[in-house]
Amino acid sequence: HETMTFPLLKQYLDRMITVSEAEIRNAMRYGLREHQLIFEPSGAATVAALQKMKAAEHLNIVGIITGQNISFSRLTDILELNDK
Repeated sequence: HETMTFPLLKQYLDRMITVSEAEIRNAMRYGLREHQLIFEPSGAATVAALQKMKAAEHLNIVGIITGQNISFSRLTDILELNDK
């Protein structure tokens, strides 16, 4: 069974960037440290992708950053991990 999502993505997206779990955790830390914002992991994926791109590639980008849909204990675990 085919959903509507993938055909729409193929039609409208120019590029897709994949990010690792470690990059997502680092983006969550960045949001808290630099902007005092709590990004939930799915929202932090947008920030992780932007951090992965070269500055010259930051043209006409739409990203949705959602937040605070994460438990305090999970957030604490993520902040305590030592990703490089």
